[in-house]
Amino acid sequence: NFGGYNSLDFSDPDNIVTGIGPVYSEEGSASMSDSGGNLLFSTDGTEVFDRNGEPMPGVIGLGGHWSSTQNSVIVPMPGDTEERYYYVFTVSAAVFGTEGNFGLTSVLIDMTLNQGLGGATNEPELLVAGVMEKIHATMHINGHDVWILTHRTQTNEFTAVPVTCGGIGEPVT
Repeated sequence: NFGGYNSLDFSDPDNIVTGIGPVYSEEGSASMSDSGGNLLFSTDGTEVFDRNGEPMPGVIGLGGHWSSTQNSVIVPMPGDTEERYYYVFTVSAAVFGTEGNFGLTSVLIDMTLNQGLGGATNEPELLVAGVMEKIHATMHINGHDVWILTHRTQTNEFTAVPVTCGGIGEPVT
């Protein structure tokens, strides 16, 4: 479980070093590195930690949960060649019905904030209420945009949310 304060360093493919990381999570977690393999930040679904393991300013109450099986996914903003913007999407622990379940939320991280350690540009935003502990990101057929997919509680419905260089689009169920 890499959410158990573990980390990996892939900078030398012949010698993958393990170390201590900032995230504790019973099940899900996510991290993002730059194109050089350097850790930018990580999340347990409830908050975001910068590369030094410190909580990122302005990123609290994401809506995810440390015991959600797939609590978070991080997506670089399409079209951002400067590796500046990243969306963090989270889902909470499953609660049947929508009461007590925050659903699918998102926050936009700007890596130029906090002296290059990153910070949130907005409050966490609820995109879809009442979802299961499942989240997935996949490339759009255009090879540029991204779809965020999740499953609605107690239904046979799946919801897809488009992410483009223009931002987050309307959910499609």
